Amino acid sequence: MKNVLATFILAAGLSAGLGTITAAASPEAAPAATHPAIEGHVVFLYYKDIDSAARFYEDTVGLKKTFDQGWVKFYQITQYSFVGLVDSARGYHKAPAPGTSVPVMLSMQTSDLEGWYQRLKAKHADFIKELELNRDSGKPSPVNSILVKDPGGYTVEWFRWKQN
Repeated sequence: MKNVLATFILAAGLSAGLGTITAAASPEAAPAATHPAIEGHVVFLYYKDIDSAARFYEDTVGLKKTFDQGWVKFYQITQYSFVGLVDSARGYHKAPAPGTSVPVMLSMQTSDLEGWYQRLKAKHADFIKELELNRDSGKPSPVNSILVKDPGGYTVEWFRWKQN
C-alpha cells in the first residue's frame, strides 16, 4: 500500500510540474533549509463517501482535480500543495465517524478572504465560523479567518494575516 500511494504522489507531483517551494507559511521569509529539498506536499483526508467530498472540493471550493484513481483523488491548492481525498475502505486510515469532532484542519492562506467568504456563502457551505473582521474576542489572533465543515466533518479554514 505504501508503494502504491508513493507512486500516486510521485505521479501527481510530476504531472503538476512541482518545483522548489519558496513561499513562507507566515509573512516573514522562510529560513534556509537544513535538510534535503521538499518540492511539495499533499494532505490526505479519509472519507466514507469520497464522491460527496469530491463535489465539495470541486464545486464548492473550486479546486482543480489533478489526479483521479477513483479511490484517491488530488486537488491542487497552490502550485506545490494538494489535498488528497481517500476512500477509507482502501486507504491507511478510517474515515471519522459521523458527528464526531475531527482533530484535523485544512488551512489555506489567502489575501482575498472576503472573496472566499462570498463564494462559500453563495455555495451554501456549512459554516463553523463566518467572517468577522476586527472582532475582539479577548484572545489575540494574528489572523482573520472563516471556517467551514466539509462533508467528512473536517474543518477547512481560509485565513489572512492581520497587518500590524
